[in-house]
Amino acid sequence: MHANLICVKSGSLYGDDYVKNLYDGVKRNTGIDFRFHVFTDDPSIGKHDSSWVIHRLPDWQLPQNKAWFYKIAVFDPSNGLDGRNLYIDLDCIILDDVSGFWEHGQSAFNILQDFNRVYSPDFPGINSSIMCWTDDSMRYIYDQFLLDIPNNIRRYRGDQDFIQAVSRGHSIFPTAWARSYRWEIWRGGIKDHKPDHYAIPGDEIVIPQDCRIAVFHGRPKPHEIQHAPLRALWG
Repeated sequence: MHANLICVKSGSLYGDDYVKNLYDGVKRNTGIDFRFHVFTDDPSIGKHDSSWVIHRLPDWQLPQNKAWFYKIAVFDPSNGLDGRNLYIDLDCIILDDVSGFWEHGQSAFNILQDFNRVYSPDFPGINSSIMCWTDDSMRYIYDQFLLDIPNNIRRYRGDQDFIQAVSRGHSIFPTAWARSYRWEIWRGGIKDHKPDHYAIPGDEIVIPQDCRIAVFHGRPKPHEIQHAPLRALWG
C-alpha cells in the first residue's frame, strides 16, 4: 500500500520553512517510502523539491482566522490520493519514529484525542493536528462540508469540530505518541488537571517517553522556542 504525507499551507501564517521542516523531520524519522503532498494557495512552494506533489487549494475565500477549514480539502476524492494518507499540521516538530501513525488501525480513520485531556482525561473531543485514513474513504466529510460552506464555518469553531460532528466513526491514536507542547511538554506539563498548574517551575521542558510528535497548538510556534533539544530539531 502506498504511503502519503500530507500538509496544508494557506496564507502567510507559516513560511516555506515550516513545509520543509515537516518533510525533513518525517524523512529522518521513518523507513517508510512516502510521497509528500502539499495543499496550498502558493504553488511556488514546489521549487524546494521536485518530488513534492503540489495541490492547489480551492478558492473558498476563507479569512485567515478560519483557514484551518482548508484541511477539509484533503478529503476531496479528485485529489487522487491512494493508499495510506497521513496528515500532519505544519506547526509540529517530529521527535521520533512516526511509522506507527501510518500503520495504526489501517482500516480506520485515526485522529488525536483533543488536548483538553489534560484537564479531563476522558475528554471526548478530537484534535485534527494529525489524521490518517485510507484512499478516499473520508470523501463524505468533504461532500458534507461543500453542502453549505458558509453555514458550516459559522456553526463550527474549527475543522475538527465539523469532522467530529459528521464522522461515521474514528479511532484515537495512542496518547503517548503526540503531545501538546504547551500543556504536556513545557514545564513538565500541567498536573492535577488544574489550569496553569505545571509539574516543574521555571522554563524547562520534559519530553514524555514515547512522544513522537510535539504539537504546537496556539502559541508559541516552533520558530519561537529556544529550548534544546526541540530547537535543534527546528530548521
